[in-house]
Amino acid sequence: MATPYRHVQRIGWPVALLALLVVSGSIVSVPERADCEVRFGEFEDEYRAYVATKNENWEDLLPVLNEVKACYGATHSAETARLADYETSLYFKLGRYEEAEAAFSQFFEHDAELAAPAILAAVYQRRGGLYSRTDRPLEALQDYIFSARFVHALPSAEGAEFLIRIAAQFRGLGDFDAAVPFYLQADSLVNANIADDPRLEGVRGRLLANRAVTILLRANRNGTGESAAAAEAALLLEDALGMIPPDDPDFLYERVQALLWLAHAYRNLGDPERALPLIALAKTLSMPAIRRYPSRVSWTYTELGKTQLALGNFDEAHQALQTALSMDREIGRPEHERQSLVDLGLLAEAVADTSAVPSYGLAIAYYQRAISLAEIERRAFGNLEWSASFFEGLQTPYRNLIGLFLRQGRFEEAFLKLDETRARHLQDLRLTNRLRLSLDDERRARLDSLETIEDDARYESLNPNLSAARQSQLRLAGISAREDANLVIGFSPSPPPPLTLSNVQRTLEEREQTLLTYFLERDEAYALVVRPDTLVGTRLPISADSLAGLIRRMGQAWHDTAQPDPLAQTDVLAALRAVLIQPIEHLLEPGDALVIIPEGPLSALPFAALPSSPVGESDFADLDYFGRSHPISMELSAALLTEPLRVAKPTNDLLAFGRSDFGEDAESVRTRMGVALADLPNVPAELSRLRRLFPIGKFALDQEATETALYNDLGSTRVIHLASHAVVNATLPMFSYIALSDDAAEDGTLFLYELQNQSLASELVVLSGCSTARGQQHLGEGMIGLQHAFRAAGASSTLATLWQVDDEAMPELMNAFYTHLRRGHRKDRALQLAQMDYLNHNSGVRASPFFWASAALYGSPEPVDWQQSHISTRTWLVVGIVLLLIGVTIPYMLRRREQESASA
Repeated sequence: MATPYRHVQRIGWPVALLALLVVSGSIVSVPERADCEVRFGEFEDEYRAYVATKNENWEDLLPVLNEVKACYGATHSAETARLADYETSLYFKLGRYEEAEAAFSQFFEHDAELAAPAILAAVYQRRGGLYSRTDRPLEALQDYIFSARFVHALPSAEGAEFLIRIAAQFRGLGDFDAAVPFYLQADSLVNANIADDPRLEGVRGRLLANRAVTILLRANRNGTGESAAAAEAALLLEDALGMIPPDDPDFLYERVQALLWLAHAYRNLGDPERALPLIALAKTLSMPAIRRYPSRVSWTYTELGKTQLALGNFDEAHQALQTALSMDREIGRPEHERQSLVDLGLLAEAVADTSAVPSYGLAIAYYQRAISLAEIERRAFGNLEWSASFFEGLQTPYRNLIGLFLRQGRFEEAFLKLDETRARHLQDLRLTNRLRLSLDDERRARLDSLETIEDDARYESLNPNLSAARQSQLRLAGISAREDANLVIGFSPSPPPPLTLSNVQRTLEEREQTLLTYFLERDEAYALVVRPDTLVGTRLPISADSLAGLIRRMGQAWHDTAQPDPLAQTDVLAALRAVLIQPIEHLLEPGDALVIIPEGPLSALPFAALPSSPVGESDFADLDYFGRSHPISMELSAALLTEPLRVAKPTNDLLAFGRSDFGEDAESVRTRMGVALADLPNVPAELSRLRRLFPIGKFALDQEATETALYNDLGSTRVIHLASHAVVNATLPMFSYIALSDDAAEDGTLFLYELQNQSLASELVVLSGCSTARGQQHLGEGMIGLQHAFRAAGASSTLATLWQVDDEAMPELMNAFYTHLRRGHRKDRALQLAQMDYLNHNSGVRASPFFWASAALYGSPEPVDWQQSHISTRTWLVVGIVLLLIGVTIPYMLRRREQESASA
């Protein structure tokens, strides 16, 4: 019997292969294929004609498309992949999103492997747009990132446009730093090819417009420097409008966008009249495409309403904003609807302010509806690394409502609503780590594998020389691994349980604390004082912008310099005491333990070091510092106060890790992280002092202080002390790290993101390096840095430093802190006593707050529940001498008694 292989030899490979494919139905016959290609060509010509003539009747092309699809039947080839591209495009243009999504699924199931890179790029971008329009921002982000892998295969103009869209996606998440590389790559692509492609002039205009938008949004997010940002953005937008072709339909959206953002910039510069003609032109340009792109027209009504509000034309503003809201609802874009509700709330506030009997109920209703939409958007991000920055961009309705409550004296409602905006990402991370504890061995192994993938992707992405395609792969790998990890853990983002004032006050009574919290919003600042029996609010005699300026002055002297000046800034600290503390000081009893929830720039402020007057002729040691009267701890939200503590029984009381010798490894760290690490000669002495206080603690120095060793004991130790370089990456806070030693399993660089994947039940983590409390500031979330990571992993509290520590003062302070802590004092009281001890033993310049006030305690102030007896060496010596004397005396007394008995 002849084998198939012999038949193939007889008739030849090409003919045999063709015969097999025809018999199997894998391809159509040659005449049929030729006929299909003709029909496909005719469809493409008609599609291009629609584009060229601005024909919006895309529905008419669907029958033609279906005929071509029927011609190809069930076959799959590069041609059917192109056909699927057209199909998704038509459904997307028609707003038939369910059918578009089904077409996308078919494409990725059958045709993606056969598609050319340019087709893949287009389809990923288009599906990203679909997900964005159907309120699925995370999936949109994934597709936009993935499309970057194929930019190299696109024409230069198209590739640059894709990069700009990806940057805009990151911008929308509030991750402005992640957007920058894509803008730079687009700029490089434009510059390299603009001489050969005149179309790139318009793309450059698009790029300038997007950079201007980033500048405006960043300033709005920071809440400072908005006028300067508006001036800079206006210049870029004016240049962009000079480059964007006025009559090219492919650049219509960019022209409308540039006009509306320029109107926004002029309004921020206090010139709303200049904005009106730009809005009118944008509306004229966008109206012909209202059926295809209704959001463009909605946006023009939004800008018109805001501008009329700025001009005081309330009726015109109301009409425009209501039109925008109606269109947004019809379009089905929740993020646009949310912003329209916020704008209507601002209008309702303005109208109420002019009334003889103001009523703010309508404004409150608008803000509450906007908050409901914001919560839906926030839950879409879960606990991913963009969650904090994304939620930061959703906070406008919350903060508008909080400000309104405060101005009306409704302090309880303001306090509870303010807490809804705080530490939400941290609470999600802490929940994630609590869920880890319930996993069985199989799921724990699966989780460890996924988190290794996530960490490896993050680590490799540190390489600055990676291509955009590889960066995209790594980001997608990290996102996918985190989503799968959430499924394994069972994490599902949901609103926190409602916080009640009575619950907070009951907790404060149990902890014997008074809560002090702040709200800062541009031209106003408030303080709220919550005692177990009262809640009082007051407006502070300073604007938020001016307050931020004072704190920046302090930062320039102590935070943001390689050579801090200990003599500087007592006048600034005294001025901060006058505006932050004195207005509410009468509400505090001497000796009250305080828990302070700072906001924004206040996270960098040493509250204990605020004096009632500048140093003047007095010695630093004699000043009336706020910390003399009050033990102080910090917290990120009131909800964290009421969170039940983890029930755990650590077996060790102290775990101290230190690294002093960096040697050749400093070069490898510098290569990887761009930071040179000097030796720390005082670390061995720091650990030696701790050994005297905790003779049966666990200690590791230099080569013994590895990541692996730390991980082994993280979950079984009450107090963890880390003495090494702590390098804060303000741009990429997830890559802030503590430098430990490497071994065969770990590289010795303990990144923040690695900490968040650990579970520990420590009562206190002490980070004694320089600036360990610093990080990236997120509105509501607070400072995301190393202390934030340890709290996320489950630590009850952390002690970290706000600026560079002094090599002599910090060991003295730490020794006193641990001594008082070991004697049973609460953590906040132990820190206060240590600081006062320092002032009692130092004078002159050495008593400057620079030396003793950098330590900030975050979290629970409760005393450490020591389980083991820690007796100092001196105590053991005394006990030994006493025992020796007893050992000598008792035999002597017994012999003497025997002698006396014999004599009798």
